Amino acid sequence: MAKKQKPSKKERSSKSVVKQHPFSLRAARELDQVYDLLQKKQWTAAVEILDPLNKGYPNRIEILTALNETYYELGLNVKFLEVGEQLVRIAPGDDDFVLNLGGAYMNNVFPSHALKVFRRFLERWPDHEQANKTRESVTVLETMINELLTQTGLIGEVDAFELALLHEEIQILQGREKYPEGTRAAQKMLQRAPRFTPTLNNLSLMQMAEGELAAALETAQKVLEIAPENYHALSNSTRFHCMQGDFETARMYANRLRDIVHSDNVDQWVKKAEAFSFLGDDQAVLEVFEGARRSGHLESPLGDAFLYHLAAVAKIRLGDEKTARAYWKKALEISPGLDLARENHLDLHKPAAERHAPWAFSLQYWVHDKARRALSQLISGTSRKMSQEVVKKLLNRFLNDFPEMVALLPVLLERGDSSARQFAFLICTSADRADLLEVLEKFTFGQHGPLSLRRDAAMELYKRGRLASKKVRLWSGEKWDDLLLLAFEITDGPTQDHSPQVQKLLRRGISLLQEGENEEAEQLILKALELEPESADLKNNLAVAYEKQGRKKESYTLLHEIFDNHPDYLFGQINMAKFYISKKKFDQANELLDTVMLLDKMHILEFGSMCQAQIDLSLAKKEIEVAKSWLNMWENIDPDHPGIERTRMRIEPRSLFSRMPRLHG
Repeated sequence: MAKKQKPSKKERSSKSVVKQHPFSLRAARELDQVYDLLQKKQWTAAVEILDPLNKGYPNRIEILTALNETYYELGLNVKFLEVGEQLVRIAPGDDDFVLNLGGAYMNNVFPSHALKVFRRFLERWPDHEQANKTRESVTVLETMINELLTQTGLIGEVDAFELALLHEEIQILQGREKYPEGTRAAQKMLQRAPRFTPTLNNLSLMQMAEGELAAALETAQKVLEIAPENYHALSNSTRFHCMQGDFETARMYANRLRDIVHSDNVDQWVKKAEAFSFLGDDQAVLEVFEGARRSGHLESPLGDAFLYHLAAVAKIRLGDEKTARAYWKKALEISPGLDLARENHLDLHKPAAERHAPWAFSLQYWVHDKARRALSQLISGTSRKMSQEVVKKLLNRFLNDFPEMVALLPVLLERGDSSARQFAFLICTSADRADLLEVLEKFTFGQHGPLSLRRDAAMELYKRGRLASKKVRLWSGEKWDDLLLLAFEITDGPTQDHSPQVQKLLRRGISLLQEGENEEAEQLILKALELEPESADLKNNLAVAYEKQGRKKESYTLLHEIFDNHPDYLFGQINMAKFYISKKKFDQANELLDTVMLLDKMHILEFGSMCQAQIDLSLAKKEIEVAKSWLNMWENIDPDHPGIERTRMRIEPRSLFSRMPRLHG
């Protein structure tokens, strides 16, 4: 193959300038920032600014040339080619842009298109300073294309070169996810060359993407009838059967693929590893990787980033995180823009309990566009006013339309990325089917996926009566932990029944306590107790009045009395837990609070008091992050509670200053 072509960094001349509206001040500043990032070779940061800038200012040469360089450096060859074509459409008379496009075709391994562009360049600029170098590339490409035409059986065709161009056009359309256009081009190609297996393989992949799995399998079978050891078709058939949930048949195709070693192309090893990755056969993936190593296909420049990524996934699933990190690092050296490798590698920076990694494939590899669109439309069409029964019927209709989803859900939960797991979680929890709840249960008590998602799954199972207790033992990423599920029904009705006279006295007494009039509040509460002497909540408010007056001994005595005489009074249990916290008796406090959390129903004020006690306990144990999580939970349920801001100041004293207006500079 001709040497990888790097885009020219030559300053754009006036011939490339197209009259356009000026940039806004903000856009101009962003573009200046991009140029600075390019100088520092911070390609990912640059593209994060350039992509939205390009949408806001389409067809701007300043943006496109920066994108061109960035995509090249990140190894995003498909996007590099798209921008190259766009630049030539905007400024067809720019010699640099034409040369750049030829190089982009070469980088994407489209030699026929590269040859066509370079020939056009030489016709127009025969005396260009790059003309001799371009003639050398033309010679190399002509030899290569003749070899390819011979290998593919097209050499005898009158318009063999045009067929080669059409074959590459199919691949380009497929890479850009323009499947209807790509399918039409493939059908045109097959009219001329019906046994041309590369096009049949491309067609099967486009059929799969459009949700026509049966047609995709039929097309792949045609390839295998023509060439029984075609590794593309065997790998694709493995994937298609996995997408249908038929892993047994998929395994048969993968086993046929295992023993094929007759190609000097690295693609053979990639397609093998891909097939075994779909099956979750980690050992087989690593055997393929070692085969590629022994054959020299991991040496530069042949090393394939995707192959390193798949090997990294297999390694970490088998417990070798250190080697996995090294493989992902190597993958990103080869192709810095490989999202699968970058996102897995970034995920490893999280605590073990929060990770989704490893995943070999994102959701779109497992679930075709048609099914994803159908579920997206279903979700967007639902509303909160819809009953659970209606939502359940809609989801079951989706599962009837795409029955393969049922068999795929366990795989998505075990081996999917964040989107795949959320996709599967939504279906399992909303369809309300016994078989899917079993899938959810297996995921909950397994060792894959972040703890938060498995805890949410456990809560769903508890609500549906699949778990007998809120106490569950879940994998936290490094060990098994006993956890209590936070599954409450929050109510806001009255907590105690009182006579109108007592209710009036109590309401006024609580108001006085909040205003700091503690002695007056005490007198009103004592009057109420004369009318209802056994009322637990009146005694509890009297204990608060004592505590606010500094009469701690009387307060604690009364709290113990409430706890002993009214064991079911929730505030009594919570206040006793707070007493234990003040005495640093954390185990006793934790035991009481765990008992409270086993309840299925809780008043909103009881919930707030329980959260305050949990925060007190967390702060006493110096578990700041745990305290923050309880505060967030409390704020989500009762955002207007007056105690939230005071509690926030205890957890994050500095946040007080962040809320104050700036007085200077």
